[in-house]
Amino acid sequence: MTRSLMMWVMILGMGVFLVAGSGCASGGGGGGGVRPDVSDETPDDNVNDNVPDDNANDNIPDDNANDNTTADQPALIKTSVSAGSISGALHRIQAGDDLVVFATSETSTDTIAFIIPSESDRDTSTATEIPGGTELYGTRNWIVAGKKVALVRSNNVVAIYDTTQPTTNPVDIPAGEITLAGLPTEAYAAGHMTSDGNYIATINDMNEVDDGNTLKVIDVSGADAVVTSFPTPEEEFDEPVQVAVDADAMQVAAYWGNYIYVFDIANPTAAPLAFEFNLDSPLGDFHGQSPAQMQFDGGYVLYRASSDGTTALLNTTAGTVTNLSADAEFSMTTPMAMNGGSFGYFPSSEGVDNIFSGSTATRSAIGAVATPASLTLAYQLGTIEVTNECLAGREQGKYGYGAKMAITQDGERWFISGQGGVDEDIDFLQMSTGGDFTLFDDPDDDTKSGYVMASDVSASANTLAFWALRQADDNDGCFTADEWVVGFIVLDRLP
Repeated sequence: MTRSLMMWVMILGMGVFLVAGSGCASGGGGGGGVRPDVSDETPDDNVNDNVPDDNANDNIPDDNANDNTTADQPALIKTSVSAGSISGALHRIQAGDDLVVFATSETSTDTIAFIIPSESDRDTSTATEIPGGTELYGTRNWIVAGKKVALVRSNNVVAIYDTTQPTTNPVDIPAGEITLAGLPTEAYAAGHMTSDGNYIATINDMNEVDDGNTLKVIDVSGADAVVTSFPTPEEEFDEPVQVAVDADAMQVAAYWGNYIYVFDIANPTAAPLAFEFNLDSPLGDFHGQSPAQMQFDGGYVLYRASSDGTTALLNTTAGTVTNLSADAEFSMTTPMAMNGGSFGYFPSSEGVDNIFSGSTATRSAIGAVATPASLTLAYQLGTIEVTNECLAGREQGKYGYGAKMAITQDGERWFISGQGGVDEDIDFLQMSTGGDFTLFDDPDDDTKSGYVMASDVSASANTLAFWALRQADDNDGCFTADEWVVGFIVLDRLP
């Protein structure tokens, strides 16, 4: 066997393959695509073309989307770190800097733990538990910033844990500096702490912190956490509803009363930019509790009005607002994502925009902040075809439909998945580079669909984290022994 052939055999043995979508594309992008005919050897630039014709193991050209360019490890890995299969067991998962942090209730005891993707593989079956994570800290309200985790005690005091020093205890920030205001009970609801890079934006109880300021940012880049406090605008008499931080721009945004304020982290006492919401404002009527967490990146705020589900993009430099072309009237609480000049969300303006099984998947929309009018919606009829007879006749997923979205830091890749418990019918892990969404062949061939089924996708600069489904045949027809496991993608291993 030649060395070249041996190399491709090894890659096929370990690799994770991206498979192009099926269905017919309509108007380009967010979903659809044409399912490749693997027997077709033309045209020459077909990313599914095998050359030479009689060599099924050799994928050429080198940028073939089905090729894992890192010979040592595949890009996508489903570990053996189990999260069980109990309803409600998947509390939260988030990617950090070469880090995946997760919280589960696989047994009667809650756990907050982490793995290092660069040091993990399919056989990784244990994770490092955060000291006190089973007793002291909430499992749905922590946040990752770089290689550190901000944890929340039952009295709403925040402690910082450094994953590079796994045997040390989390360090409390004094209550007089940080004591969070009332927190949502759901893991991904609006109003939690948010993070970007090494910054964490927080909403504090103004009656508990020493300076009375409710908006604060925690910088965890150094050995000790540094808190920056922002004066409360004269118009406000309560805490913000939600906050978001942009580490590159050194700014923090707060949805507060009838305004979105943007503060300068380097100059916290300077008057913030203020954008008012009212019926006569171009920002629209954004009164009351917003149903989805806003996103802030590169001088833009992506937000959803609570009155009619409109999703809008605020340019904080120009003070202009773009109402996006499809609303979210029937999916007002679905999450949004924005990073690297790209954004995405899940609009729903008619019944076909939602599919239901054990969970819900909604039609996606993706675009660039520079050209928001060129929004790309998933094709409504792009049903994912699976061959397993056990799934025949059941509700199937669609290309570009999901419930959670993440965008890489460079804005080049969108990922979507389900949310919560991974459903075997519709919760496909999917990726787009601006056009059709594609699927991932399951690397362990242990899902009925043959593809990676996933939920709660989260992206950092170098890592994608998610819950993945494993289905073991129990030799009883279509029944399987199912469990959820920690999965990840090392982003620079993708072609």
